[in-house]
Amino acid sequence: LPAALTVPVEQRKHIVTFFRALAICHTALADRPDANDPFTIDYKAQSPDEAALVAAARDVGAVFLNKNNQTIDVEIMGKPERFTPLKVLEFNSTRKRMSVIIREPEGRILMITKGADSVIYERLREDHPAQMKDVTTRDLEDFANAGLRTLCIAYRYLEETEYLEWSKIHDEAAAALQDRDELVDEAAEKIEENLTLLGATALEDKLQVGVPDAIATLHRAGIKLWILTGDKLQTAIEIGFSCNLLTSDMEIMIVSSDHMQGTRAQIEAACNKIAAAGRPILINGKKSKLFGRKTDPSFKMEPTEAGKAGFAVVIDGETLKWALSNELKPLFLALTTQCEAVVCCRVSPAQKALTVKLVKEGMNAMTLAIGDGANDVAMIQEAHIGVGIAGLEGAQASMSADYAIGQFRFLTKLLLVHGHWSVVRISKMHVVFFFKNILWTCTLFFFQLFTEFDGTCE
Repeated sequence: LPAALTVPVEQRKHIVTFFRALAICHTALADRPDANDPFTIDYKAQSPDEAALVAAARDVGAVFLNKNNQTIDVEIMGKPERFTPLKVLEFNSTRKRMSVIIREPEGRILMITKGADSVIYERLREDHPAQMKDVTTRDLEDFANAGLRTLCIAYRYLEETEYLEWSKIHDEAAAALQDRDELVDEAAEKIEENLTLLGATALEDKLQVGVPDAIATLHRAGIKLWILTGDKLQTAIEIGFSCNLLTSDMEIMIVSSDHMQGTRAQIEAACNKIAAAGRPILINGKKSKLFGRKTDPSFKMEPTEAGKAGFAVVIDGETLKWALSNELKPLFLALTTQCEAVVCCRVSPAQKALTVKLVKEGMNAMTLAIGDGANDVAMIQEAHIGVGIAGLEGAQASMSADYAIGQFRFLTKLLLVHGHWSVVRISKMHVVFFFKNILWTCTLFFFQLFTEFDGTCE
């Protein structure tokens, strides 16, 4: 913010408004670890991303100080400001956004919304300036190419009568005894519209130590790995490269469409590419011939020299919705099982569970799901074996899993060392079990022959 003093007044106001929104729109709590040092503030939040954004605003001069049911206290460039909280529309994996409605000191009602770019963009007002959208879109693409996780920030001023009418609907939905969550989400849909874009944020989601080596080891062990993430498509691809799931030698096929016909055409085009390379495409256990050559022009295939390391598929959540339908499910399974890597991006927790179920039932394969957050619980519980990582994202994943580990790299030891010795012990136990039963059964059988099957003999 101090650097903003050198830019024109209008841009300066926009920058200050952006960081003020970051300091207000969150569910974090301020913590002062040292009672003797009132100037040091840490933030505690359910998500480390949220705490990082609030801390970033603090570091540039928009400091969140405290909040309760009556007030929200912030300090902008050394000047204290106080707002009155009215409503908090919390984030969930279905909405992919959160909103805070506050009353400014002047009396105006302000709604601040932050969420995924796809969700925010479709809720912008119709007369929104195109320049702001274009600049932000380019920034989002640059952030995604760098492997960063992005969010968009937007706002809207509400009329007093509009807010009061909506508040009644929201309160009734919050007090409902049945389908409360669905009704609250429907109420939020009615107010989260006609937004004005403020800008975007980017966060680096650093890989834990040893993740690329662990994935390479699992590949050598013959285990197929899929990435199921809620990040943007390009961010997911960059993460795939950084963790060695994707390599430059792979032929990467991007499947992205917003309707059934386009999804079918792109999946068939990918199957043609794999079949032309000499790999069989099996649909319901039967070898399929090449599909029609007519494909969706929006289908993208990253150019590679020869695809020496095989094929990889990247599919987004909107397309995955159609790919998991009963009509396209066998075709999508046939495609993905012939690929060395699969990346599903912008997926919801329900889609993660459905994807695991598809492989588990369609291939009759042993599946393992590993995750570290609450949005991975459905996937972990759907798989044959669930592994949770206990860390900054909380303990919900590890509490819902069969096994809990501290870091991803420990998965190799869990599977390849402890898993190996577990198989050895079980196999030996089976041998001893059959030997013991045969020994006891044969002894008793010959004893009965000797006693002429008379149970009274001693």
